[in-house]
Amino acid sequence: MLADNTKTAMVTLFNDAIISLIDTPCVEMVIQHGYDNPQQIPKPTETIRGKEKIFLLQFNNRFYNKLCGQPGF
Repeated sequence: MLADNTKTAMVTLFNDAIISLIDTPCVEMVIQHGYDNPQQIPKPTETIRGKEKIFLLQFNNRFYNKLCGQPGF
């Protein structure tokens, strides 16, 4: 979940993105830790909760830079 002062959005972070954020591959979270429910926020990602991050969002062929982290993820 990403949130800023405008809205909250549910997102899916794939392997390269999640490794760059928490240094843990998706397969490790699913296989070793059992996080297979997309509605459940994995505990390892709590280390970045509340910290500002800049995300590059892509919708079809359009890109947006977005500063997220106020409040939540």
